[in-house]
Amino acid sequence: MSDNHKYILYARKSTEGEDRQVESIDNQIEVLQKLADRLNLNVVLEIVDSKSAKTPYQREGFDQMLKLINVGKADAVLCWQINRLSRNPAESGILQQMLQDETIRCIRTHDRYYLSEDNAVVFSVEASIGNQFIRDLRKNVKWGVEHKLRHGGLSGQAPEGYLNKEISGVKRIVKDPQRYHVLRKAFDLFLTGNYSAHQVRTILNEEWGYTTRRRKNRYGDGPMSRASFYYMLRNPRYAGKIPNNYDQDGEPFNTNFDRMITPEEYDRVQDLLGTSGCPRLCKSKDFALKGFIRCGECGCMITAESKKKLLVNGETNHYVYYHCTGKRPCNQRGTIREEALFKQLDELLEGYELSPNLFEWGMKALDEIAKEEISERDQIQALQFESIKNIQNRLDKLLDMATKDLLTNDEYKQKSAALKLELAKRQKDQSESATRAKNWYEIIGQTLELLTNANNKFVTGDINDKKEILLAIGQNPVILDRKLQITPNEWLLPIKKALPELRADEQMVRTKVISSHKNASLDREAKMVSVWYARQDSNLRPFGSKPNTLIR
Repeated sequence: MSDNHKYILYARKSTEGEDRQVESIDNQIEVLQKLADRLNLNVVLEIVDSKSAKTPYQREGFDQMLKLINVGKADAVLCWQINRLSRNPAESGILQQMLQDETIRCIRTHDRYYLSEDNAVVFSVEASIGNQFIRDLRKNVKWGVEHKLRHGGLSGQAPEGYLNKEISGVKRIVKDPQRYHVLRKAFDLFLTGNYSAHQVRTILNEEWGYTTRRRKNRYGDGPMSRASFYYMLRNPRYAGKIPNNYDQDGEPFNTNFDRMITPEEYDRVQDLLGTSGCPRLCKSKDFALKGFIRCGECGCMITAESKKKLLVNGETNHYVYYHCTGKRPCNQRGTIREEALFKQLDELLEGYELSPNLFEWGMKALDEIAKEEISERDQIQALQFESIKNIQNRLDKLLDMATKDLLTNDEYKQKSAALKLELAKRQKDQSESATRAKNWYEIIGQTLELLTNANNKFVTGDINDKKEILLAIGQNPVILDRKLQITPNEWLLPIKKALPELRADEQMVRTKVISSHKNASLDREAKMVSVWYARQDSNLRPFGSKPNTLIR
């Protein structure tokens, strides 16, 4: 097989450790070069990137590739997998648009290809799978850190005066026998109110000869710096409290190691520090939309605050306002009332919300696609099994020849090594084929489930429920000029466009049922299932059978 496209071979492996199981760049290039030779592909350039693809517009090689394609130097891409090209919705959208506009005529990976005339849904979903991997990885790491914090541990190095130590296979934080009691004396000296922080630090370093603990990155083993001393005075961990982590009653979680001072002493230290101190230990304030929406200009988190207004009649009204934290230079200084933000969210969710009937019809369509794929997937798996079996037979023959001294040891090792590499690759391809099909259905099914009665779930759910529902629609929720914006998932846009007609048809189904026209109702419901339904081509990619097909 050959074609007349001009390919750019693109290889990427993040240096940030996001994909430890991904083939190295050299291996990617080697496999893709062999593929190009076997299929007689015209590769005009090789481009290598070593930066993460989770953040858009950060890769010079990727930008260079798009520029060359836009000026006609190439019209196709050869890469290991789609997730090598992008793991974020912004760049995935650019690739998908270029593919649909035929600026890119073909994207070919080591095991499949995507053409301009193909339906866009699988490319969109597979790109979403790559992005979902990053989200899941971030979520799992965050969950692990939060779990550790909620149980009183720390996710990093122990603070000054403590040591990280492994006891019976469990990592613990224990008192530093050389420094703990000296620092407690420094706290006592400051708590008298007769000494400033500067004076206490001078006594600690010069009179008591204090030296900081030497760290792995080779700093420490010297007098305590001004910044480190103020950090110690402001650190609630010395009072046995984990900052910014609260239990169901809004109280900070306790550390699982011995505290150096009491919470009351900590509050006293902050009072003595004045404007240089931190807030006193108190309950957290729960705001419904705080923690997952960012500022659309500077990228900082959107925070919230509660304000009171005394009315003429003596009553007090409470208002919640959201605004940018302003930790970076930013012109978004305005606030937005919580009621106005919820109204915008209602309008956003209304465009994607599904009724239980629409969800049921959507899942029926997915089930139909799954049934059609079974025989084709079985054929592919049979070929994969046969290929694996053949390689194993060849390995057995080599071993038999080596046993009968028909091959030398070196010859056996050389020939078997290549076959073992090929066997590992075939087994990996087989595993990836099954995983890809599973992920495809899981992502669509989970998204449709989250969007069913989304408004009610959003109002009654906790902060994690709200975040999941919003991120099911798209990525990067931001507030810019007091307006909520989100980058929608490409494959959901046709659903949004078709929803008004689907809702009208759903109402007609209900009307038919009420009027006892059961046959007409069933016909209408069957039509609805066909609207959700999408057939598939021989490359296991769904495509629409008619213009109004929803998933395409």
